[in-house]
Amino acid sequence: MKKILLAITILFFAFSSTIFSMEIKGVNLPEELTINNTKCYLNGAGIRKKFFFSIYVIGLYLPEKSNDASKIINLNKDKGVLMVFTYHKISPKKIQNAWKEGFEKNNYYESLKAQVDKFNSFFDKEVHKGDKFFLTYSPENGTCVYINDNKKGCIKGEQFMKGLFSIWLGDNPISKGLKKKLLGK
Repeated sequence: MKKILLAITILFFAFSSTIFSMEIKGVNLPEELTINNTKCYLNGAGIRKKFFFSIYVIGLYLPEKSNDASKIINLNKDKGVLMVFTYHKISPKKIQNAWKEGFEKNNYYESLKAQVDKFNSFFDKEVHKGDKFFLTYSPENGTCVYINDNKKGCIKGEQFMKGLFSIWLGDNPISKGLKKKLLGK
């Protein structure tokens, strides 16, 4: 009887840990986060790889799950992405160039150059393994950047948010495989 009870207890804790978080490459992403007083749920998650290297684990958080990229990009409600870096060290210049490239690939850079430059100014320090970027959007505040739980600033405007989310979910995402994972496919 003790063995059965122990087995049931182990199964319960194993199952409950998957309810409350998702683990990818040793990184735990919570199943839900609060963004501007709105409960948002992990829609999908994956790993951003470049060449043979894992750069970061990312989770997409929405007020309700969706597998429609266009709907998510255009959703003018609280939402966000949590990025946890798995690569050992990345210079500010490389991070800034990656953001710029993502906006360019989805045809947002030219119309949002001033906002992208301001956004890039938030990423002024070297990134190390374990560092976290939490990028949130709310209609009231715009797109806000938190690095390791420290608020760096916000960029107003729905168009900027669409450009940012297009980096992962647009017609020219940084990775088609990652786009599918974020859409929960």
